[in-house]
Amino acid sequence: MSNVSFRSSAVGPRRPAPIRWACTSGPVTCRRCYAAFEEGDPAYRVACRGCAAPAGAPCRRSRGGNERVCHQRDTDAIGMGLLDPCDGLSWDGRHDKPLPLFAVPVANACRVVTGSPANAEPNGLPAAAPADGRRTSLPLEKLWAA
Repeated sequence: MSNVSFRSSAVGPRRPAPIRWACTSGPVTCRRCYAAFEEGDPAYRVACRGCAAPAGAPCRRSRGGNERVCHQRDTDAIGMGLLDPCDGLSWDGRHDKPLPLFAVPVANACRVVTGSPANAEPNGLPAAAPADGRRTSLPLEKLWAA
């Protein structure tokens, strides 16, 4: 028998799960078909069968990824007529509508376990937006056109 250990010495203490803050009633837009939901994702009006999250609360998967709803919740919302299937390029007809994530607590927001970076600011501008309020980047210079 050898005294070989298979545990890596690089393994350190476990880091806490990253926490963000999300408002389920905040406006979201589908990244595939650009459908806008001004009063929040309609799927949050029903309880989730996938992770047992109550209506109005974000999904609660322990491994994270909670910036999106569980498949069962989307399916139930479509079945109840609260949400139409996505017209964009989607193999399952689901909208790609991630929640706006805040790095700090904001009004009407819930804690969400997710590894995704914050993508919204409390004042309404996207995170890392230019100071002048632009939402799109400046056009690139066409070096080949010279």
